[in-house]
Amino acid sequence: MSERKAIPVFTGHSTTLAEQGLRAASRFRASRKIWDSVPKRFIRNVDVYAWRNRFQLMSTAAKAFMAIQNPPSECGPTIENWKNMNSKSGTVIRCLGDLVVSSRQTFTISQLEVALPKNFSCVRKSLQNICNRGIELKLLVRGCNSTFSVTELFIAEFYSRTLWRDLNDDIIDWCRQVVMLDDMVKTAIKTAEQEELGELYDSGMRTISERIDLGDHDEEIGFDRDAD
Repeated sequence: MSERKAIPVFTGHSTTLAEQGLRAASRFRASRKIWDSVPKRFIRNVDVYAWRNRFQLMSTAAKAFMAIQNPPSECGPTIENWKNMNSKSGTVIRCLGDLVVSSRQTFTISQLEVALPKNFSCVRKSLQNICNRGIELKLLVRGCNSTFSVTELFIAEFYSRTLWRDLNDDIIDWCRQVVMLDDMVKTAIKTAEQEELGELYDSGMRTISERIDLGDHDEEIGFDRDAD
C-alpha cells in the first residue's frame, strides 16, 4: 500500500519573529473584513484563538451542516421533496416558514421577496414556481388576493425537522462553539468598556497580537499598512 501524503495546506512555518509578525498583521487585515461583514466588532485575541483552532472549528461546523442538511427521511419527507426542487428552494422554504410562524399570517410573493436574505438572489418567477410546487405537495394553499398560507402538514414536518436538529449532537457541538466565541467577544468588549469608564484598572499591558494589529511593530516587521 502506498504511503498517504498530507494535503499541502500550509505554506511553511515562520523562521523569525519578524516574519511571524508580518504574517499575523496580514492575517488580521484579511480577517477583519470577515468580522466587518457580520458586522461584529473585531477582537484580536478572539481572532487569534479562532485561527489557532481553525481546523477544529471547521470540522465541527462541517459535521453540523451535514446534519442540518440531511435529517432522516422520517422527519419531514414532503418538505425534503420540496427542498430538492432546485438549488434555491431550500432557502426560500426556510424563509417562508419563518415568515409564517413568526407572524401567524398569510404571505404574498412580494412579502417573501422582502424577507429573503440580503445576499440571496432569486427572481420572482422562481419564487412563484416554488410556491406552486408547495401547493402541489399540499404544503401550501392559495388564498385570496394572491396570498399563500401553510398547511398543517407543513407545520408538522417543519417542527419534526426542527426538533431532530435541536437534539442532534453534532449540531449541539457547533452551537457550543458559536456561543463560546460569542461569550469571548462579549467579555473582551465589556473589559474594554469598563477600562474606558474607569470601572476597571487599565494597566496598558497588551498582547503582542494586539500590538501588531495596532501597528506598533510595523517598521520592525516590514508591514505596509497602506497597501491593499
